[in-house]
Amino acid sequence: MRYRRYQGKWEKESTIFRGQWGLDQDVEGRLFYNHNGAVLLGDQYPPSVMPHLSIHFGDKIKNQFGQSFSPNRVYPRHPTRGVNRGYESGVLDSAGRLTNVTSTCGVSIYNGGQFGQKFEGNGISCEPAAQLIRRVILEKKDGKIVGKLPYTGKEFLRSGDERFRPVYSIVGPDGALYIVDINRGIIQHSTYMTGYLREHIEKHGLDKVKGMGRIYRIQYGKEIPETVKISDKSGKELVDMLLHPNKWVRIRAQWKILNENDEKNYQPLLTECYETTQSDITKLHILHIIGMYQKPDNSILLQAASSDNEALRHQAISALSKTDFRAFQNARNQGNQSDEIAYVAAVFRNLPYKVDIAKQGLLR
Repeated sequence: MRYRRYQGKWEKESTIFRGQWGLDQDVEGRLFYNHNGAVLLGDQYPPSVMPHLSIHFGDKIKNQFGQSFSPNRVYPRHPTRGVNRGYESGVLDSAGRLTNVTSTCGVSIYNGGQFGQKFEGNGISCEPAAQLIRRVILEKKDGKIVGKLPYTGKEFLRSGDERFRPVYSIVGPDGALYIVDINRGIIQHSTYMTGYLREHIEKHGLDKVKGMGRIYRIQYGKEIPETVKISDKSGKELVDMLLHPNKWVRIRAQWKILNENDEKNYQPLLTECYETTQSDITKLHILHIIGMYQKPDNSILLQAASSDNEALRHQAISALSKTDFRAFQNARNQGNQSDEIAYVAAVFRNLPYKVDIAKQGLLR
C-alpha cells in the first residue's frame, strides 16, 4: 500500500511490492529499491503511473517496473568466507571472495549537489556480507533509464574489516552521503544459519562482536558543509529553497509548503518562481505542489504541458486531467508523445472515458 495526505485527508492506494531493504527516488520521482539478491532495481515511470494497470494492459506497463540497473557480480577487497552458503560451488571465487550479492540493502539515490555532476543521480547500494558499497551510474538512453558501473573490478567503497556491515545510506541536509554500519560479526538470522557459517563465526570470534555501530559521513573536501535549516522558513524564503542543489532540502521545502495549507498566498510565489527559474528540477517541484491544490494555476500547467522536458509535460498532463478535461485533451493532442499514454492511463479514474482512452493509446 501507499499513503499520502491530500487536502487535509489521508489517502490509501494499492501498489506493487517493491523490494525488501531500501527505497529512494530520483529527481523525477522514479522509485529505486532492491532485495538481498539484487543490487539495484527500479521503475521507468514515477509511482503516479499505477502499476496495477498491468491487470488491463499486460506487460506493456508491467515490464516498466522492477527493472535491474546493475549486475549482481561484486568485487570485495578481501576474502569473505563468512557468508551463509560459502560452502556451495560458485558462491565464493578461488580467493574466497563473494561472487554475487547475497544481502544487498540500504538503497539511496545521490542528489546532494556536493560531489559534482558525475555523481548526481547515481544509485548507492550496500552489501554488508561483502563489506562494500556499490555505486551505479543512472542515465537516460533513448528515453529509458539505464545503469552502468563506473569502475572495473572494484567498488565505490570496500573494507578489509569483516565487521564492517553497511546497511543503510542516505543523503543528508548538508549534501554529504551518510552510511550506517551496524559493525557486527554475525550477518545472518539464527533460524537459517548453516553449519558452515556457524563454524566460521566461532573460529573467528565473530559472535562476540555486537552492540556496536557507526555512522560515516562521506563528503567532498575537508570542510564540513553547512547544514540548511528549514523549520524557520516560510513564504518566499521557503519557495526559494526549491532552487537548492540538494534534493534533501528541496523535498522538505516542498513538504512544508504543502503542509502549511496556504494555497492563496503560496500560489503566486510558486508561479513567479516557475516563470523566472531556468531549473527544470525546480519547475517539477512546483508542478507537484500546485497539482495538489484545489484550484491550481492552469496557466502554469498549460505552459508545462508543451514543455520539451518530458517530466514536466507528464506531470502537467496528469494534473490537468483532474482540473480541466478540455485542456487535458488539447495537451494530449498537441503532445502526441507515445510515452505520455502511460500517464494518461495512470489518471484514467479522472477521465469520462476511463479505460477505453488508455487502452486505445497503450495498445496502438
